Amino acid sequence: MKYNKIAIDISNFFHRAYFTDQALAELKKEDLDVVKDLEGFEIISGGIVLFFKMLQRVEREFLNPDGEVYFLFDNCHSVINKRKEIDPEYKANREPREDTFYKSLDFLNLILMNYKNSYFTIKKQGLEADDLVESFIKKFEDDDILLVTNDFDWFRAITSKVRVAKYDSFKKSYDVYGPEKFKEKFGFYPTNTKMCIYKSIRGDKGDNIPIGIKGLRTKVLIKLVEEYDSIKSIYTDIENIDYLSATFKQKFIENRARLLMNYTLVDYLQVTQEELNDSIFSSKFNPKTLLNLYKSLNLEAINIDPRVYQYFIKKENKPKSFFKAKKIPRI
Repeated sequence: MKYNKIAIDISNFFHRAYFTDQALAELKKEDLDVVKDLEGFEIISGGIVLFFKMLQRVEREFLNPDGEVYFLFDNCHSVINKRKEIDPEYKANREPREDTFYKSLDFLNLILMNYKNSYFTIKKQGLEADDLVESFIKKFEDDDILLVTNDFDWFRAITSKVRVAKYDSFKKSYDVYGPEKFKEKFGFYPTNTKMCIYKSIRGDKGDNIPIGIKGLRTKVLIKLVEEYDSIKSIYTDIENIDYLSATFKQKFIENRARLLMNYTLVDYLQVTQEELNDSIFSSKFNPKTLLNLYKSLNLEAINIDPRVYQYFIKKENKPKSFFKAKKIPRI
C-alpha cells in the first residue's frame, strides 16, 4: 500500500543508520568517514549517506508519487523538558549519545531543508517527536498516513487510516502494523488511553519509567486495558473488579501515586494545531547549497545525489542565446 503522508521518527531512523555505519566499518576493519565542520566538531558522513539509502527505500516501498515526507525531531539538545519536571528520573538511565551523533544529525537537518520540495521537518522546543504525532495525524486526518519508527509509543496512533512501519533487523524488511495486526500481537486494539494504561502498569525500561504493579499477569493486564479508559477509572471501580485478587487490589492502592505519575509521563503532551503549524518547516530543492554541503562531507554529488550533478551539467551545457546584447555607447 502507498501513502500520501509519511512521518519519520528522525532520531530513531538516524540512530539505525549511524550505528549501522559504525558496525559495518568495524566489520570491514575500515576507518569511519569523519569530517569536521567549521567549528571543529566531528561529523560521521557515512551515517548520513546510509540514512538517505534507507530513506529512498522507504519512499520506493510506501510513498505515493505526489506524497510528502515529514521528519519529526526530538528537541535533543534540551536538558529540561516537561516530563523531567514531573519526574527527574525520566530517561535518567540513558547514557547521552556522543557529540558526533548530534552534530551529524544537525548537519543532516541542513541537508533535508534543501533536499526536496516535498520534504518537511517538524521540531518544537522542549518536546519529543512522540508528542507531535497526535496533532500531526489530526492535521492530515483525511490522508492515508504511515509512521516509520521502532518506538512503541508511536503505535498508539494506529487507526483505520494510520499505519506504523517497524523495521525488522532479522528479516531486513518492514512490518506494517494496522489495528488487527497490533491486536494479534499485543491482545488489544491500540488507542492512546489503552496504551497509557498498559505502559503505566508495565512501566517502560527504555524511558526509565518503573513498573507500576509488579507480578500482574498479562491476561489480567489486557483485561484492565480493554475495560477501563484511564488509571483513575480503575481506582474508582477497584472494589468491583472480581478478577483482581485482594493482594493486587492492595498493590494498586499502595502504588497509586506511582501509577498516576506513570500515566502522566506516557501520555501525549498537548500540542495545538497552531503550535504544530509554527513548528513545520518546508524544504526547497537547492542544488547549490546541497553541492556545498556534500563537499563539506567530502562526498561527490554524482555518487550521493545525481540530481545535483545533473543540474550543474545541464546548466554548463545550456546553449547560449542567439540574441546578443548590443553595447550602447555612453554619451
